Amino acid sequence: HPGVYALMGAAGALGGFSRMTISLAVIFLEITNNMYLLLPLMLVIMTSKTIADRFGPSVYDIVLESNPDIHLLEDGLDEDHHIVLEGLTVHDVCTAEV
Repeated sequence: HPGVYALMGAAGALGGFSRMTISLAVIFLEITNNMYLLLPLMLVIMTSKTIADRFGPSVYDIVLESNPDIHLLEDGLDEDHHIVLEGLTVHDVCTAEV
């Protein structure tokens, strides 16, 4: 069936591009509504992710590294920032006003 090959190719391309594994398999499972395709989808996605991991970082890692304003994985916060963050509670940050 050509549609199954196209589906597996699309899943492999997206798996190698985005490096999403479980969520991508669930998305394709919901699109096809066919449980019999779940195992082949998972194998294709994991194979493409493994191969892509050997060649370089994901697109999302490249975007995060290219934007200097995003500091998600850095531990270099000033002491003042630590003092402010330790004093915050959930109530201080989240409000019900929309």
